Amino acid sequence: MVLSLVILTPLFEEVAFRGVIFGWARQRLGFMEAALFSALVFAAFHSGYVDNLGPFWGLRAMAMIFTLGFLSALLFERTGSLIAPTALHALFNVQAVLPLLIDQPTA
Repeated sequence: MVLSLVILTPLFEEVAFRGVIFGWARQRLGFMEAALFSALVFAAFHSGYVDNLGPFWGLRAMAMIFTLGFLSALLFERTGSLIAPTALHALFNVQAVLPLLIDQPTA
């Protein structure tokens, strides 16, 4: 589970959302518009959190995921590589899965 959430998922999602979606939008739009678009699509892809966590925590999770998407687009734009956004995404997932590993309820 940890391998999937911390390594494979960030890798595949960054290829899809930054490499493909942001890359496609960036060819047609300015950075800000492309980054906001890809972050919005990224957050929408994770909208199941609202159902799973309820509106109070789910919408907060969505805001954090949107922010992660925007920051990942910024890193991709600045570095021209998917390594930095994938590492950021992996670190984000580590903090999300850490309570499961130490058997503590999430905040």
